[in-house]
Amino acid sequence: MKKTWSCLAAAAAGLSLSAAPAVIQDPYGVCAHVSRGEWQFAPQTFQKMHEAGINWVRTDFDWKYSEPKR
Repeated sequence: MKKTWSCLAAAAAGLSLSAAPAVIQDPYGVCAHVSRGEWQFAPQTFQKMHEAGINWVRTDFDWKYSEPKR
């Protein structure tokens, strides 16, 4: 699971999602379930989003992956 999170984080970093502009110039984005079991496709998904000019991505994080054991 640790490798999966690392892969997802690396793919997201490639989109420069961490630095939001002070004024939102591009208010549109997509909802992509890249964190819900489609781990192996996440790098390609982020690459396609980047190629399409998509700068905002919303995804869900399931609690069972964040804390698999109590």
